[in-house]
Amino acid sequence: MSALVIAEPHNSQLVSGEKTLERRWTRTNKVGSTIAIIAKGTGTIIGTVRIAGIIGPLTTDELRDLQHRHMASPELVAAHPGWRFGWELDSAVRFSTPVPYAHPNGAQSFVSLTAPESLAVQKAISPAGWTAWEAALAIRVGQTSADNYVCV
Repeated sequence: MSALVIAEPHNSQLVSGEKTLERRWTRTNKVGSTIAIIAKGTGTIIGTVRIAGIIGPLTTDELRDLQHRHMASPELVAAHPGWRFGWELDSAVRFSTPVPYAHPNGAQSFVSLTAPESLAVQKAISPAGWTAWEAALAIRVGQTSADNYVCV
């Protein structure tokens, strides 16, 4: 499973479903995929969203008209003039208990979660199986064999 590192307040707005458009500098091949949202600087995954589609490149007027969806201030939009694509998001899930993860060296755009981290995210989405404590324990124990996990 892939994840994005997002700073506050945007990470909370994404997993609450309030923010439905993520501005980026490029398209993505992950349309239709669910991705995890990492709260920048916390070492935790706080929820998931699905990338439903891509729009753009967007004009300055279109970005202004879509502000209610991307929630970036005019100053933030001006600070990142190349971020002209909108990733349309839906199916937001906020975890009741954040899932810990270890940030890999060199990861910039998407973070590839390990097999146990992906499993812990899956369990947080559908907690009928493990508790959040059990999922966190699997990560801490260092079980990294993908053969033992169902990963998305």
